Amino acid sequence: MDAETGFYYYGARYLDPKTSRWISADSALGDYVPMAGKESNSLPNDGVYNAINMHCYNYCNNNSIGYKDPDGESPGDFFLTMDEVAGDFGLLFNDNSIRANKEYGSTIYETTNFSGVSGYTYTIPNKSIKENSVYPSLAPAVSKATDYVHSHSAYSFGRYYDNEFSGKKTGAEEGDIPYASFYKIDAYVTTPNGSLQKFSFSTGEISTIRKNMPSDSNDPKRLNTVSSNLSTSIYTIKKDDTLTSIAKKFDTTVSVLVNENKIHDPNKIYAGSTINVTN
Repeated sequence: MDAETGFYYYGARYLDPKTSRWISADSALGDYVPMAGKESNSLPNDGVYNAINMHCYNYCNNNSIGYKDPDGESPGDFFLTMDEVAGDFGLLFNDNSIRANKEYGSTIYETTNFSGVSGYTYTIPNKSIKENSVYPSLAPAVSKATDYVHSHSAYSFGRYYDNEFSGKKTGAEEGDIPYASFYKIDAYVTTPNGSLQKFSFSTGEISTIRKNMPSDSNDPKRLNTVSSNLSTSIYTIKKDDTLTSIAKKFDTTVSVLVNENKIHDPNKIYAGSTINVTN
């Protein structure tokens, strides 16, 4: 919470807790407006033809009990900075990581949005076989990888480097920092106590950039009360999405999506429509 304004910062926008409204408009507003060469039936959630999309300051379609929007953006979408990408990863996957007691790892890479603006996004994460080691999923071959981000699973009661980068010791050959140093990239880690930390390859410095990640209630150094329990969010189906790709993106299964949304034919989903995702 910002001490001066009383607003909560979620990464993309500030939320006024008194009115449950964002104080700035939805950054996706431009995507709702039909443009030359852009079919109206491909607009997210029916675009301007769905009145709820024009309510640019509401929170979770005015259903904050049933849904969450952890950062004011859609998960895994376009961001202007790598810090924002890492924050989105943490808000979406740190709770899964804690519940499953598995590390999740993604690569951050350069991309452009619909308007041709340069920015960043991240890959669908790999999940570790054991709780304390993961290799991040790789960026597309034609893309430039810039950083990697991963989680540190559940609180380990002292067995692992829960709330800090591993491999900090001089001369260490394995761990988070040696991996980043070998590939000459920055690294991010989300932790069971709810922090998002960054290692700068160029300076060797480690900084905590956010403290609002989902956290493990078992961790005595817990920084917040953001729950790691299951929660439901709204996902707008994009062109070329399948239930299989959506399930993989959100670490769930096709059968769960089908049952939760009462989908009669899993092979027929339509761009612009929305589904509930519990993860």
